[in-house]
Amino acid sequence: MFLGFNGRGFQQPSIKELDVTQLDSVRATHRFIDVRDPDELPGPLGQIPGAENIPLDRLGRAAQDWDRSQPLLLICQSGARSGRGAAMLTSLGFEDAVNLRGGMVAHYTWRARQAA
Repeated sequence: MFLGFNGRGFQQPSIKELDVTQLDSVRATHRFIDVRDPDELPGPLGQIPGAENIPLDRLGRAAQDWDRSQPLLLICQSGARSGRGAAMLTSLGFEDAVNLRGGMVAHYTWRARQAA
């Protein structure tokens, strides 16, 4: 596992990131976890179909019984919370916890460009 500094002198796991244009390539292999709070889901950014909503503050508890070898894609509004979630899961021994770079903002923008 690669380690990086978090700006406060502590080491934290480096995380993998996925660009929104690569979503279709991992849909069949990754479990999609949306770490936003439930009240954020009905907003204009929407949800990625099939993503499970497990808020970041419940993620550690929820993940206790998960298969640590199953690939996970973490999603939030901007990629910050899902990045923290991916780092936490990596530190708990998950082999492939990936952050969606730019989160739902990037997904919304990409979808709008596709529709234009």
